[in-house]
Amino acid sequence: MLQIPTERFDAILDFTDFPDGTQFQLINTGPDEPYGGFDDPDYEPSDPDTTGQVMKFIIDDSLKNPDGDTSTSPYDLVLEPKPESAPVDKVKDLALKEFVSDICVMESADDECKLTYANCNLGDVDPSSLENDLAYGPKIVQMGFDGSKGPSNVSMRRWSAPLEAKDDIGVNSTQIWEIWNWTPDGHPIHIHLVAFDIIGRYDAYDPTNEVISVQPWEEGQKDVVICYPSTVTRLRIFFDIGGYWMWHCHILSHEDNEMMLPYCVGEVGVDCPESLYE
Repeated sequence: MLQIPTERFDAILDFTDFPDGTQFQLINTGPDEPYGGFDDPDYEPSDPDTTGQVMKFIIDDSLKNPDGDTSTSPYDLVLEPKPESAPVDKVKDLALKEFVSDICVMESADDECKLTYANCNLGDVDPSSLENDLAYGPKIVQMGFDGSKGPSNVSMRRWSAPLEAKDDIGVNSTQIWEIWNWTPDGHPIHIHLVAFDIIGRYDAYDPTNEVISVQPWEEGQKDVVICYPSTVTRLRIFFDIGGYWMWHCHILSHEDNEMMLPYCVGEVGVDCPESLYE
């Protein structure tokens, strides 16, 4: 099972038949770095002494309820049937794209610990002359629209840009979101205040080809989804709570560098401000 940052699972653990003192440890075998692609030759699992440790359970009979176990057996629980799908009101064409920062970072000749910053695009420095790993400042990772038009024709938007009337999402409406990931990274995308169904993932260069099927642990409703590189991720979303919300990447260095956008459930200018900076 692949778990992505801040993804939640509902699980029932039955420890009834395990003796006193038994210990169970939940570990993380994924990498410490963000997911970068399939069969990554540089894959390294998380540190077993720190980030590889998640949770430990210790059976302690002294904590047992003297009246016995009053909970419902997990084998007797019945999931509520999934409601019939409502008609789709709109299909939204979205995009993820990375841009190289304009800022170059150079080590000063007289002090190895001192850094100098320059705007590469203004001709202050020749980027090809920078050989160290600090050549550029943080990449801008943005969200936007028109992903289906290809990586060169996407319409990107910054967090500070005002909402437009076309961004309206009707209360109690259902939309299909198609997120075209034109970056080399996998992005765990979180959409606030909704629960959605993952429909499937398709090759961005051949959308008729389903490259990654919905996995067993993704079949329930989610609020975070991994959007793989060069892949279209299709979601079915029901918006039942009006207001000014957002969607963003759950990799902190990405959401801090523009990978976060607001959206309005209701009418822009009435139910939501056009901008938080008004």
